[in-house]
Amino acid sequence: TIEPASLVIKASDSNRLYCENNPVFQYTCSGFVNGESETVLTKKPSLQTNATWNSNTGTYSIEIGGAESKNYSITYEKGIFDVQKRELTVTTKNVTRAYGENNPDFELIYDGFVNNEDENVLLMKPKASTVATPSSNVGIYSIEIANGVAENYYFNCKAGQLTIEKAYQTLSWNQDISE
Repeated sequence: TIEPASLVIKASDSNRLYCENNPVFQYTCSGFVNGESETVLTKKPSLQTNATWNSNTGTYSIEIGGAESKNYSITYEKGIFDVQKRELTVTTKNVTRAYGENNPDFELIYDGFVNNEDENVLLMKPKASTVATPSSNVGIYSIEIANGVAENYYFNCKAGQLTIEKAYQTLSWNQDISE
């Protein structure tokens, strides 16, 4: 009696970015004998995942099965499919104000949203801030951006600049010189 040899077919781990098409999944085989290769499979395995184009980031299984060969007893090992976060660049415009004034509101500018998304999909919007106060000296101060949270994006924050200029004063002299 000749028993079939054991063959393990494993789905290769794979990944992609959020809102991209799934790649063509690959697999590896271990256990072929007599110098044989996957050419002896009468039916190739099928590979699939339940992650779709717009599935949220996270880890999904790559299911594998359906291969056939008359000389091998086949077992399968699932693969890991990782949907990764996309980069979202966040910047703020450079602004100028005079010494003694309050800082303006810093407007955040986003670049990198996909799937017609906007800042409404963020779990927590990043905040722009500076160490400059109304009494800070004339000079250039960094506007830092931090603390954003998103399910499908990671933040690439690029600091802006706040320029504080000298205060301008208008002097009025109301002296009656008619006497």
